[in-house]
Amino acid sequence: MILVQHPGMYTTIQDLGRPGYESQGVPRGGAADRFAFRTGNLLVGNEESAASLESTLSGPILKFKQHAVVAITGAQVADLPMNRPWRIKAGQTVDLRQITAGCRAYLAIAGGIDVPEIMDSRSTYTRAKIGGMHGRPLIKGDTLTIRPGGKQLLNEHWGIYSPASTGTTVLRAIKGPQWNWFSESTQQQFFKVTFRVGVQSDRMGLRLEGTPIHTIQPRELISEATALGTVQVPPGGNPILLMPDRPTLGGYPKIAAVIATDMNRAAQARPGDELRFAQVTLEEAQKLRSETERQLQWFRMGTKIKHEGI
Repeated sequence: MILVQHPGMYTTIQDLGRPGYESQGVPRGGAADRFAFRTGNLLVGNEESAASLESTLSGPILKFKQHAVVAITGAQVADLPMNRPWRIKAGQTVDLRQITAGCRAYLAIAGGIDVPEIMDSRSTYTRAKIGGMHGRPLIKGDTLTIRPGGKQLLNEHWGIYSPASTGTTVLRAIKGPQWNWFSESTQQQFFKVTFRVGVQSDRMGLRLEGTPIHTIQPRELISEATALGTVQVPPGGNPILLMPDRPTLGGYPKIAAVIATDMNRAAQARPGDELRFAQVTLEEAQKLRSETERQLQWFRMGTKIKHEGI
């Protein structure tokens, strides 16, 4: 059992989401940085979808009432081991408040966090108040139960993905469904200018600020399905990059879609950070997705060797 002594800025229980319910108005949700989330679980011997903690900008203070094996991935947390499993003793306190690089840190715990499944998922979706800890972020005094399972591992550094970076984040994207609603000069502008992540950004979407983008002429769009990574352009001209808790339908024109591989980088963008878009083809996006999965497969095989001694 784990006692939440301080909840952090916005800490939720997440897994890989609840696919298959978008027709009912429920987004997939789940971990924003899926690569960091999956590798964290692999490090402690879990299934990749095991429920873990996602902390935004500042994490919680946790007191462990039992022995545990954990791994922190994603955003850099000061003074704590990163990207490797390490043992926690009963009575030990772990402070994840100081996130120094990146936006979202993940704490995977051997066995995973035990909360009820709702719509086949333990992930928190706060807008519908379902999943996780009663459909809300953690609060002081919450107690988390650890499921049995996971493996006891050696302390090894695996050299996995880290969000720490300097300068402008580049997100590769393909053309969106309403690409032709924008003039050629606006299309070129979209892939040249630098945007800033707005303070109102959240798990629903990154609100981008910069040179406004407008369609050739005002047009109405019947609401249609949205996807993770969709870049919508509302009437004000400031694009919105849709994140895991996005609405399932939207009526704004979609100029582009960020490729799945780079949505992990988008998840680590903090308010005030700069980012820009780089155009790729659908074929290039598919190749990059395959390369990411291949990296995970190698990582998966490496952890299996450590777990099973093969």
